[in-house]
Amino acid sequence: MANTMNTEPDRIYIRESLPLYAQKIYWEAYCDAFQKCRCIKTWFGSETNPDDSARHLAWQAVKKEYENRGGAWQKK
Repeated sequence: MANTMNTEPDRIYIRESLPLYAQKIYWEAYCDAFQKCRCIKTWFGSETNPDDSARHLAWQAVKKEYENRGGAWQKK
């Protein structure tokens, strides 16, 4: 996996709150998006922070298959 810039509290929340498969979805989506966003920033001089964009896209990937019900992430 690529080096991630997520903060320690983010990693702890993901590890402690998401089911294992949802964690896999998150990190795969995050790493893929981070690489793409970093390239876009380099190519086009975008002011967008690749880490913020990657986090947003990773959560969207998780939310396609999981939903938070009463504080617990469960498969849809």
